[in-house]
Amino acid sequence: MNQFGICEWSLPVGGPFGVRLAAECGFDGIQLGDLGGGPQGFPMNHPRVQAGYLEEAERTGLRLHSLHLHTLVREGTMLYPAASGKGGLARESIQKGVAACAEMGIGCLMLSSFFATRIGNDYQLDNFAAMLEYACALGAERGVRIVYEGILHIDRLLGLLDRLGERLGVLYDTLNPIRFGTGEPAEEIRRIGAARIDHIHLKDAPHDMVGCCLLGEGEGRVAETAAVLNAAGWQGWYITENYYAQPPMGAGADPYALARRDLETMKALFPGAGEGL
Repeated sequence: MNQFGICEWSLPVGGPFGVRLAAECGFDGIQLGDLGGGPQGFPMNHPRVQAGYLEEAERTGLRLHSLHLHTLVREGTMLYPAASGKGGLARESIQKGVAACAEMGIGCLMLSSFFATRIGNDYQLDNFAAMLEYACALGAERGVRIVYEGILHIDRLLGLLDRLGERLGVLYDTLNPIRFGTGEPAEEIRRIGAARIDHIHLKDAPHDMVGCCLLGEGEGRVAETAAVLNAAGWQGWYITENYYAQPPMGAGADPYALARRDLETMKALFPGAGEGL
């Protein structure tokens, strides 16, 4: 059955209050960020921070779906060998992320290759894959599923998946191949295979690909991609990653009203919502 979530960083505020706001908008769950990660002393590993999230999740009934090591993506350290200083920092972040998920009962840890961690050559790809292997090993020990999101060309992505096997899931973002010019969502979904997709990010963008817009109102071919997923019989978590408080869509608008509109669109595009995933 399908369930619907929102990224913590899609809201104007995060932390436990972001959990409350996501629940008030009507979402089933939330994908958390890392509150600044290593440079902030790994807040998600602090017992009081964990308790704040868990208390609000219990009070609202909202599911803490997953944790994204948001800061790690911006540090670029996963592109370096494990034995190097930078590689050691990446491994520490991964250790902390897996531990936070295990301690909070979050079943999924997301690792990405964007921004400073964007993979540009085979050397970086090998180092990144080794980091994913390390993460998968730690995750298996503590019952945490590791998922990957990036903007690799589909052939490179499939090679990475072959290397990691069933240990690694895919977070598929429906806009990324359009925004970054790396492929077509429908073709990529077919080649990856529905069984390898752990969950879906949904967002849309205007013609210039700057910022976001409501789902179905931009160039993201949201309805077309939804048809492919529905035809494949894929069901699971659909999580919006639109930026509701940022321009252009957030200029002068109520970000929570925008999020609720996208939620209604998500429910219409992907029927079969229910409990139990």
